[in-house]
Amino acid sequence: MLNQKSITAILVLFCIVLFDANFRSQHYVIEAEEKDNNSNPLSSQEGIERKLSEKEIINIIKNNDVSKIGIIKKLFENSNEEVTKTLYAAILWRLGERENLYWEYLVSKSIQAVESDMPSPYFYDDKVEFVRGKHNPEFLDWCARNNVDIPLATTRYICIYPAIIEYLGLSGDKRGLNIIIRALESKNLHIVLAATNALGILNDNRGIDYIINTCRKYPEYSVIMARSLAYIDNPKAHEALKEFILDEKFVESLKEDAEKKDYGFVLYIFIE
Repeated sequence: MLNQKSITAILVLFCIVLFDANFRSQHYVIEAEEKDNNSNPLSSQEGIERKLSEKEIINIIKNNDVSKIGIIKKLFENSNEEVTKTLYAAILWRLGERENLYWEYLVSKSIQAVESDMPSPYFYDDKVEFVRGKHNPEFLDWCARNNVDIPLATTRYICIYPAIIEYLGLSGDKRGLNIIIRALESKNLHIVLAATNALGILNDNRGIDYIINTCRKYPEYSVIMARSLAYIDNPKAHEALKEFILDEKFVESLKEDAEKKDYGFVLYIFIE
């Protein structure tokens, strides 16, 4: 079992790996645009819609703000960035926009993430210790065979594919459950972590045992994965949460966030 100090240590170690500058990638980073305080919060001074900021996205989700559907539809249409476009599709579907285009796009990108055979970019030495500044030779071979730029492939592995899986959960459509469950078996640990988050956001009782079993399969990351249990509205999920997180105050804070639909601990917005 892990105490709060162990939780912090794991999170710090995990972030060190994810934020390695040598990979030129970031884990679920917000690239929010700074705007003039007097301008329209969802449009530039030229009247062209800009990307939504993290705060705006969270508020739309939290308040189920259907008044933003029209704006988000335009953002979806104008976006050429797959992870950003997937996020907009998920939000639209969550808000009740039922044009099949959005669901089909979300599902196709999620399947692409789950079925990716991209090897890990991380390089480990003979002592199985992570080496910064070097890539896994199998990953480099994969990039060469598939004619994919190394920084782009790395970003997909670490950021884009995991984010897309979370967005499938964010859609709120329980038809995505089977894809998320498949993601739990991914060789990409980032996708596995994202899948546990997605199950929590989806709030489907069928996801409880899958989260618990995944936490037990990866005990070194169980504290991170178990947070999603707080977001499933079921006593079994909340009781299981205590198996992996011993800090009672943290457990209660997670439950409070879940009640407020504050997904800060389990949803990471990544905007290209």
